[in-house]
Amino acid sequence: MSHSPDIALVLAGGSYNEEDFSPLAAEPGVSFRVVRYTTQLGQPDVILLPGKRDVAADYDTLVLGGLADAVMERAAAGCWIVGICGGMHMMSRRLLDPTHAKYPFAEKQMLGLLQLDVHYGGPAIFSRLRGVTAPGGCLLRGFETHSGVCAGEEPVLFRRADAFPIGYGHGRCWGTYLHRVFDSADFRRYFIEAVKSGAEFTY
Repeated sequence: MSHSPDIALVLAGGSYNEEDFSPLAAEPGVSFRVVRYTTQLGQPDVILLPGKRDVAADYDTLVLGGLADAVMERAAAGCWIVGICGGMHMMSRRLLDPTHAKYPFAEKQMLGLLQLDVHYGGPAIFSRLRGVTAPGGCLLRGFETHSGVCAGEEPVLFRRADAFPIGYGHGRCWGTYLHRVFDSADFRRYFIEAVKSGAEFTY
């Protein structure tokens, strides 16, 4: 790659947790921008999908604005797609809520970039985390907070210290429940170098 990595954070309305991405945005040699409309997307090297509380509503906003199709087109072209928490849920195959614990529907299709389903009905999760194992042999810290739990055939890329999976992916598509994942300079630079070199994550 002869140019600085172009990183586009795709925002489906409202605000997002800037602290999840501010270290990445401040990294030297990186172009970081927030995209709200399809006409702003262009051809980024990385698309970030941030986590928000109402995944279903955010997904509908992406679809209505044409950004869902644009994200899928960029993924097919080899763009990195990264989802944090609710963003990872949007990358899954579907949301499943048969008891209507959170949503009025029993099932809703998502982007399908990760071979995961998101199951609702269990307790909400909040944990501060240390010693999270990540691609590149990095050890991370941060926190997870979410309702709904991912399950499926997608390879595990991130594990808590107790070995429980909190992140999945393959090729250039990955997601994690770990907020502040880019706080680690080692992981941040490992990811940027992977983007620059065209490599894929190894675990």
